[in-house]
Amino acid sequence: MPRVNNHGSDGGVGYDLAVAVIKKFPNAGALTLARKIYAANPEVFLNLEAARTRIRYLLGATGKVNRAARRRAGGEGMRARRKSGGRTFEALPPGLQYMDEWEPYVINAKKVLILADIHIPYHDLDALKCALDYGVACGCDHLLYLGDAMDFYSASFWEKDPRKRRFQEELNTWYKVAKVIQSAFPKATFKEGNHEERLWRYMARKAPELLDLEVLSLPELLHLPGFGIEHVGDKRIVKLGHLSCLHGHEWKYGISSPVNPARGYYLRAKATCIAGHLHQTSEHSEKDLHESIVTCWSVGCLCDMRADFARYNRWNHGFAVVTIDADDEFEVENKRIFDGRAF
Repeated sequence: MPRVNNHGSDGGVGYDLAVAVIKKFPNAGALTLARKIYAANPEVFLNLEAARTRIRYLLGATGKVNRAARRRAGGEGMRARRKSGGRTFEALPPGLQYMDEWEPYVINAKKVLILADIHIPYHDLDALKCALDYGVACGCDHLLYLGDAMDFYSASFWEKDPRKRRFQEELNTWYKVAKVIQSAFPKATFKEGNHEERLWRYMARKAPELLDLEVLSLPELLHLPGFGIEHVGDKRIVKLGHLSCLHGHEWKYGISSPVNPARGYYLRAKATCIAGHLHQTSEHSEKDLHESIVTCWSVGCLCDMRADFARYNRWNHGFAVVTIDADDEFEVENKRIFDGRAF
């Protein structure tokens, strides 16, 4: 594919990419926009500056001569120049960004089985089998691990029994579980929960020099690409049609002892969503002034019910199935598991 080495005349792949990103992010700066299209399309532009030049040309920010030429040709910049007292602020340095991507991760599927809080290798085998059997029986075409699929006991910050710190055994158990599940659900997405985040926190404390090693990243350690599993990190939302899916730890101060978890998520999100994290099955709905209904669901867990950090608890086993139609409307079946059966 030919690369763009200057702003040139309108037209071409680089021009189309630049127009699209300006329309998508109308208030972003030229350098920020250039970074986005260059990172996603390095084969199109010679370098970052070439992408930035293309953006600035379209914004009408490449100097008086070029702006005058565009006006004579009947064209104008795509965005009005920002002025204050006749001055522009192009010399301001760009701000750092915590994340390169913050758009929700969209799953295109018709029926999705949601498994939350499996906590491998501390999973409950009967509960996990029940959820998987139900998903197969009702024709789910995608599996969503909604956080804390792994326990990562060995990387925990909290003091625990050192005799249980067997990291390789935890990974080996995951490999066995993932291989069996893959045979029934070849399409799957793995969203990180707070227990998966234990891994990079542990390395940040103990060996920060290793954080940039790709081989030690979560997707590589869990062999997610090999299992055909897509990875979603950084607390990003996963979308199933119009339904937002979270693990439940995304808010800074979490949800502390709510009447029920779903109501706690409603008070935080103020939007329809489904989450795990608190290991309980619940549902909460409220109607606003304009008769719009917001519903939140919390999903039960699939782990051992007597964890050493919560011997006595209000947990229950459970899972969910979400059906999405062509208009992105959805239906949630939030299931409890009791005595090996789903209700």
